[in-house]
Amino acid sequence: YYCVASILRYAPWVRKIFIVTDSQNPHVDEFVARNFPDNKIPIELIDHTVLFRGYEQYLPTFNSLAISTMLWRIPGLSDSFLYFNDDMFPMKECKPTDFFRDGKGVIRVSYHLLALDMFKQICRNSTRAAREALGLRPTFYFMRPQHICSPMFKSECEELYAKVKTEIATILAEDSEVDQNLTFTKADLARSLKQILGKNWPKYRYLFPLLKDYWED
Repeated sequence: YYCVASILRYAPWVRKIFIVTDSQNPHVDEFVARNFPDNKIPIELIDHTVLFRGYEQYLPTFNSLAISTMLWRIPGLSDSFLYFNDDMFPMKECKPTDFFRDGKGVIRVSYHLLALDMFKQICRNSTRAAREALGLRPTFYFMRPQHICSPMFKSECEELYAKVKTEIATILAEDSEVDQNLTFTKADLARSLKQILGKNWPKYRYLFPLLKDYWED
């Protein structure tokens, strides 16, 4: 409820909220009607079977990476959308330009040398897979997206999915997160979208901790 409430209060410009569930109804409509009686933002529940249509053999799944990889398949989703985990929520008023600027998504990442936990191992795997897809040599560092709301582009997720479909199949086959997994819908592969998709400019702006922000080129 806190995630939905914070969006309604601090990001009233959001067009629609989709809540992904596994055959569950959190009755968020009752909560919203009670606490936000003037709310104009529609809220729709999306079941896992909708995301995994055509891939039902991978259900049920408890792998959040598999689920996030398929978010772009939500019917009616805007090309530019925000991906929230249920433990992410705005704490003060925010604007669309906090997430999207000049048609590009604003993301926050950091570079690391050591993968000392499962998430960093997943990020390292993703960096390696991205460079292999580009025909680039391995590097000793990897990129870790910050655990915050992620601006995404449906069209680029779809294109990227087609480019690395085999690798993504390994994610879908795991019913829970393991350190061999990859994550493709966050900043780690977004950095390479320009080369993977053959675009002149990526759709992401990077903000590195302790460093000034700049345009990737």
